[in-house]
Amino acid sequence: RLDFIKPPLAEQTAIANILSDQEALIAQYDNLIALHEKRFAYLSDELLSGRLRLSREVDGPVKISHNAHWHSLSINENECSTPEDWHVKNVSDLGYGIVTGKKDANAAVSGGAYTFFTCGEKDLAIDVYSFNTEALILNGNGNVGEVKMANGKFDAYQRNYVLTGGLPLKYGYYVFKHYFKDAVNLSGSVMPYITLKDLQKFEIRIPPLPEKT
Repeated sequence: RLDFIKPPLAEQTAIANILSDQEALIAQYDNLIALHEKRFAYLSDELLSGRLRLSREVDGPVKISHNAHWHSLSINENECSTPEDWHVKNVSDLGYGIVTGKKDANAAVSGGAYTFFTCGEKDLAIDVYSFNTEALILNGNGNVGEVKMANGKFDAYQRNYVLTGGLPLKYGYYVFKHYFKDAVNLSGSVMPYITLKDLQKFEIRIPPLPEKT
């Protein structure tokens, strides 16, 4: 048998109305978040492919029509078109320094002073650090292909790739976030993982410098 606390009817009604209003507010925010996610996906497709161009020759970036010639080529084994003033390079040619973390997952401590990147969805904490830099952190297995940004002191699990240098940090982050998981060939069947070779040959469209930043 289930027993319930039963306040007076007027209070029941008031409680229900308050909770109903909050539920409606949550639904509004969920819809707003969904719209922004669709807009983000659209802008990622357009900007990272060169279909939407930006100019900094005026006060702030604006849309400009693309009047350059396009050419077709294979990018990550997919046939694509790209503007003629963009280049395509693989990670190994972009000047990235690539190492892996050295820590076991059990190195994490509760309330540690530094971020400890792992291949899980949530970052952990640790009391020591091995890196003090800007970097992209790429999951080599587990939640494979996910990428995060780091800036400052941190440490990383042994199956995380730590990428330093290369492209401007945020531009590189959005390229990896948008394209990498679908483009890379995973190794292993029981526990899929990314090899260093697969990471190094990942190809990236490179716009002129003002557009990247």
